[in-house]
Amino acid sequence: MGMRETEGSLKAYFIVAGVLGALVTVNDLNGIGAVSSLLPASWKLPIYAHDLVRIALSVGFIIAGARLKAELPRGARWIQQLLLLGLVMQLGTTIWLGALIGGQVPGLYIPALVGMLITAYLLHNLRRLAAEAMARSIPPAKIV
Repeated sequence: MGMRETEGSLKAYFIVAGVLGALVTVNDLNGIGAVSSLLPASWKLPIYAHDLVRIALSVGFIIAGARLKAELPRGARWIQQLLLLGLVMQLGTTIWLGALIGGQVPGLYIPALVGMLITAYLLHNLRRLAAEAMARSIPPAKIV
């Protein structure tokens, strides 16, 4: 039997991933700022737009972790959409980077594949926990 995430482990994941994601993105932005004059203009807008989306996703993950308990009985739809957005962003970034520098960077796709698999795993567990919480919140039928 595989691992089954609990509400607590999912909450911890969202908060830790959100904080780490924000810190890594701010660090990336600092690094890009230092070399931005060397980058082609066609790369700057996609890089900065991507990092702004990463910051927004990181903040969303922190909020998702903080609100998880309250959101599960309601289906946690916005958290599911947040994970789907993260999945789409990982795929898009991988395709974009692959088109720009893919042949020059061995192993570029492995971290992206691992990230997408983890996101899909979390989405599956979020849906399961939401279904369980929704089932618990339905009052029993009255027999007349």
